Amino acid sequence: MDWLRSFSTLLEVAGLPAVVIGGHARNFWAEPRTTFDFDFAVAADPIPFRRVVDDLIARGYEITRNQEPNAPSGPDFVQMTHPDGTVVEFQAAKTPFQEEMLTRGKPIEKGQVLLVATPEDVLVMQLIANRRKDHRDLLDLGARPDIDWEYVERWCEIWDLSHRLRDLRADLNQQDAQTRELYRDP
Repeated sequence: MDWLRSFSTLLEVAGLPAVVIGGHARNFWAEPRTTFDFDFAVAADPIPFRRVVDDLIARGYEITRNQEPNAPSGPDFVQMTHPDGTVVEFQAAKTPFQEEMLTRGKPIEKGQVLLVATPEDVLVMQLIANRRKDHRDLLDLGARPDIDWEYVERWCEIWDLSHRLRDLRADLNQQDAQTRELYRDP
């Protein structure tokens, strides 16, 4: 949290809208698991983004991956690594989904500028990524009683992920049934 607070100030000074995504966003909404990098979706605005990158370079970070660095709206993806092992990844918000995700973010702490992606947005991102390691996260997030499934369904239809969402919902129903059976009175 200390690192995120410090980073929030850096983003605020640079004027770069951002939301925490990835494992740290997931950890905000479900029981935490180990994650080794900080992932952010940021506004596709090259001037404040360059300020953030320059500031991180001044703090000892180096660019270890840079996709489409000369795009008019700025890079699509930048990974930066510090000698202490801290890895920061930035994904430019260039799709309507990513842009909406930036507007829906929730503050990590009261009074904090830095936002975290909603559980619904994290679900959609993980359904898009469709990595084996995301399955447990999907179950943990999907088990939340406050998920706006209509929002998730809308983006899954747009991204042609409805089949993945159906599979997730079936897995969640099975998980729920197993939990009820486990705690059923004999």
